[in-house]
Amino acid sequence: GVEDDVSPTFIDVLPWNGDGRSTPTNYTGSVSLASVVATGGEEIRYTNTAQTSINPDPDDTSNAVPGGSTKWCLASEFGTAGCPANIGASTAVWMRYPTDLHPGEHMNIDLHLNTTGNIANDVYANNFTGRAANIKLPVKSNTVVVHVRGVDLTILKTPPVGAVLGGQGDFTIAVTNHEIGRAHV
Repeated sequence: GVEDDVSPTFIDVLPWNGDGRSTPTNYTGSVSLASVVATGGEEIRYTNTAQTSINPDPDDTSNAVPGGSTKWCLASEFGTAGCPANIGASTAVWMRYPTDLHPGEHMNIDLHLNTTGNIANDVYANNFTGRAANIKLPVKSNTVVVHVRGVDLTILKTPPVGAVLGGQGDFTIAVTNHEIGRAHV
């Protein structure tokens, strides 16, 4: 039969260079957590533990709240001992639905990242792992991969019809951006 998922809990370890995901993260600049938007009363916690030391399974003893070796902090605890100084210093997010998640219900939590210093072909990969009391094994999401697109400009200068070498005339210059990225002038 169909059962409720009892207070599901999820951990999202943010992307870092060489993270070992199926398509590994590889970027030039920097990435930081900008905001977390949860609209269903979810409990949200943050850590600044090095990503390589975080077990993504919410049921691992290292993720016990409180008492695990990975300290999970509320936003109101930013800047206190063992907690991130601010949201941008977070390396992972711990999310728990406040009640049972009944069949057909869903939870939506948006994590927004800031990236700076990207270059074309940088790669960011991300996934999350979840648990509920009535599920024996962790549930891992698919890995979502974002490739940074660059700007690919073509510049074409066309002389007027009948132009002669050394003559005068108006030229047409056409600039085309063939990529998604916006070219700044």
